[in-house]
Amino acid sequence: MKNTFKILLAPLLCVAINPAVQGAQYALGAGAGANGLGASFSSKSNWSFIKNDQIQWHMAMSGMSIGDVEDTKLDRNEYETDIQKSLFQAGINWYPSTAQYFNRVFISAGLSYFDYEIKGTTQADQTLKIGGVTLSKDDETQLKTKLQQSSLAPYIGIGWGNKLSAVQGLSFRAEIGLLAASPNKADVTVTMVNGSQQVTDADLAQEKRNVKDNQGHVMMFGQVDLTYHF
Repeated sequence: MKNTFKILLAPLLCVAINPAVQGAQYALGAGAGANGLGASFSSKSNWSFIKNDQIQWHMAMSGMSIGDVEDTKLDRNEYETDIQKSLFQAGINWYPSTAQYFNRVFISAGLSYFDYEIKGTTQADQTLKIGGVTLSKDDETQLKTKLQQSSLAPYIGIGWGNKLSAVQGLSFRAEIGLLAASPNKADVTVTMVNGSQQVTDADLAQEKRNVKDNQGHVMMFGQVDLTYHF
């Protein structure tokens, strides 16, 4: 975990050794998105890919914790769940254009660390499917499932706003993107409440694999921030 934060803090260290030149050089932001409430920090870089472009170092973090979420689908069953998410990102925002309608459009890329946990119990008023067995609601059997996944992952995105200029003050930033996740790193546990003799250990093992396999290889993220340039 310590190494993870060292990686994520690297751009901020680069800011410290890269002195300001003129105008607004930094931006602090706060907002909300797919992973809850968040904060961001950006700094203008002296790097350049093409003439008149702008490259920013960018860091962001967001998180959320919500409980009693109904109708959460895990494999073929619906659960009432508690969900926790957190996302840390460090990378660059590249503003390639100075054209009138595109000068605030940016492309983002970098490294993220995400942590995702969902745990819940199947809702009682449903037919339950466990491995190769189907149980009616009259069996009164329920599943308790916990899924936890955390990993470093590259990300790429596109957004608008927050381009640093000579003008200081408030601005706006919006971004959507994708990060590469690895379902193989997910940790899943599945247990029964009021267990049925029709369900074998092999069925529970199959249900665990099904929940794990249904986790996507790509995760979406999005964030909208109000920022201050200084």
